[in-house]
Amino acid sequence: MSGISISPKRFDALILAAHALVSCALATLWHPPVLVTALYLFALPAAYLAWRAQKRLVRDLLGAALLGPVFGFMFDYYGYVNHLWTYHDQWMVLPRFLGTPLDILAWSFMWALYLEFLYEHFFEPQESGTALSKAFVPMLLFTLWGCVWLVWHANSFVGGGVHAYLWTGLFSLWPVIAALFFVPRLMPSVFVAALAGLPLNALYEWSSCTAGYWTFDAHYLGIVHLFGCALPVEELLFWVLATPLLVLCNFLLFIRPLKPR
Repeated sequence: MSGISISPKRFDALILAAHALVSCALATLWHPPVLVTALYLFALPAAYLAWRAQKRLVRDLLGAALLGPVFGFMFDYYGYVNHLWTYHDQWMVLPRFLGTPLDILAWSFMWALYLEFLYEHFFEPQESGTALSKAFVPMLLFTLWGCVWLVWHANSFVGGGVHAYLWTGLFSLWPVIAALFFVPRLMPSVFVAALAGLPLNALYEWSSCTAGYWTFDAHYLGIVHLFGCALPVEELLFWVLATPLLVLCNFLLFIRPLKPR
């Protein structure tokens, strides 16, 4: 009887599925600090994907730095000054930077790198080379300037009220619209990749909520109760569900060189 063969990518998909199942058990039974949770949820599968196939490592590391900590700091700092969420320092290992725990920025880097690798390994329809997009440096400089400007003018953004998270979330959707215009042929694969990245994102949010890594104490459009976790509607829509797609659209626009439409 001939042996059962399985393609390398199908094998990798089974390994990642097994990792997700084990992560579900760990998230239920064990609540380590934020940084440790990010390591086993995102850094571990990212390292596996990097080992299984050659990646554009320098490009993707630079991309994860922009898509995670740099973009993430702007969003997080705005949330910090408007008290949209409250971090609890007993779950953090690293110090804060202008109110944002460095653990959160480290987690966002691992998470963005995992999503990049996931897309490239399973869903990228064609070879894109190792070059970095020409839009990377201008966007990096623009975003760093935006971070400085936001911190300098923080008092102007305090008091967003009940709609602060809503308007921030709606504004954050612009990369999806831009990617639909500039790279429409890649969007089907990006949507599928975002769905594949959604389970670990949702698991991280659920684990964080149930452990009490952070809490939501402001005014929101509403609260959704899921599996013992109470989440603002905005958090569920714009963070849990939308951010894998947003990261990958930003990846297409600013990290991966654009191809002709």
